Amino acid sequence: MTPMEKIKKDVLGHPKKKNTKCESYEELQIQLNRFKKELHELDVRCSHGQNHIENHPVISLISKRIKERTKPSNHNDQYKLGLAIEGGGMRGCVSAGMITCLHYLEIQDAFDSVYGSS
Repeated sequence: MTPMEKIKKDVLGHPKKKNTKCESYEELQIQLNRFKKELHELDVRCSHGQNHIENHPVISLISKRIKERTKPSNHNDQYKLGLAIEGGGMRGCVSAGMITCLHYLEIQDAFDSVYGSS
């Protein structure tokens, strides 16, 4: 069973589970706490209900690394995943917010390296 199939079974397999739309980080944290789930256990869907990201190789790799809780120097795969961050003026503020979100969601360890430019 692939990690995404397990996530679907764990999250969607619950008969009383309802779809929840989160539009902010705070709403996401509330739902994670409410259902006692971690980020990698969520079933993420587009607004029209179809799951287009589950087969994306980068999303699958990030999901696998989050689930395994490996560190950048000790990932159990053959890939090197980098995060490129742009900066300069307002873009730097937006990028800082994105990085802060990755930190609070404990996703930063999924990346092997981080590159930035301004």
